[in-house]
Formats: sequence, structure tokens, C-alpha cells
Amino acid sequence: MAINWQFYHWHLEPSAVCTLKCPRCPRVEHPNTPWLNKNMTLDFVKKFFTEDMLRDHVKHVTMCGDVGDPIYCKEYIDICRYIKSINPRIHIFTVTNGSYKDPSWWTDLGGLLNNNDTVTFSVDGWDQESNEKYRVNSDFNSIVRGAQALRAGSSCIMNWSAIYFSFNEKEMSYIQDVAQGLGFDMCSRVHSTKFDGPYSVNG
Repeated sequence: MAINWQFYHWHLEPSAVCTLKCPRCPRVEHPNTPWLNKNMTLDFVKKFFTEDMLRDHVKHVTMCGDVGDPIYCKEYIDICRYIKSINPRIHIFTVTNGSYKDPSWWTDLGGLLNNNDTVTFSVDGWDQESNEKYRVNSDFNSIVRGAQALRAGSSCIMNWSAIYFSFNEKEMSYIQDVAQGLGFDMCSRVHSTKFDGPYSVNG
């Protein structure tokens, strides 16, 4: 029996909280909108994703954000733990900048993840100065420590994703070397969709 797509792959935004101030982020362009600084709760996830649904239908859960970073959801690890406790085969795909979390937090997360799961670190530079050219207020050292802790404690797939900018386009090979040195499984180079004009408040 074919699986309904709506049940097969879910894209959640667990948090509208972020420590960064990226210039083209909607939270920077529209700082007074009411949907900022909110968190998804474990209770909400449990009510929405029943055990039957997780066990029999859901295959992929993408945890990303357009106005926030999922790792700043206060109950992010608890949400991942709940999903994995019901069905460890579900692929949890986390997209994050990775700044400011302690290594112990990454160790705890990594202990829940397996080789079905992917954590993508969105990092555009190779040190603090270069990464902060766009990822304003990021903390490169904490990203490195977090990635090292995750690699040491988890078999999950780790991906370093860098947006092409004029400041880094000639350094992509070096960024890839940095990623490989930290134990990343892959290094993606991507183009951004956010530079054709300002966000529409109603868009």
C-alpha cells in the first residue's frame, strides 16, 4: 500500500529562536513579527505525532528553520528522544549553525542518533572572522567543539554546508579540508535563495 506523502516526510521548525543575526534572515528584516522566539514543546509533538503514526507511517523528519535554529528549542533533545524511542529507523535530519551549545549537549544528542540520521552544520567560513561575515554573532569555536563531540559519540552522518559568497568562493577547497579534518562525512556547497530582494511581510 502506498504511503501518503503527508505522513511519510515531515518538515518541522522546532524553534523560532536564534543567536545569529544573518542580514537576510526574516528575523533581522522583520524583527517585530509575532512568530519570533517561540519553541515547539514535547507535549505538542506527542499529541501530533502519535505512537501509531511514528511507528507505521513516518520515515523522515526534517528539523530546520527559516526564522530560528532547531537546536535552540528548549526540548529539542527530548523531542528527538521521543521520536527515536518509538521508531529508531526514522531519519531525523537536523539543520543548524551549531553555535553556543556545550559539547555535552552534542554528546547527549549524538547518543540518540544513529546512522539513519543526519546533522548538517550550516557554516560558510573556516574561522571566526570569515564565518561571521554573513553568520553574524556565530561562534566558530563552539561549532568546532560541538562537531568534535558529536563525531566522537555518534554514528550519524555529519554534513558541512557552506553557501557560496564572494568572500569564500575561492576557499571552498580549504573549507572542505577543514570539514574532513573534523570528521565530517560530506561537505556541501550551495547557492542561497535569499538574495533576490527583501522578504515580503505577507510572503
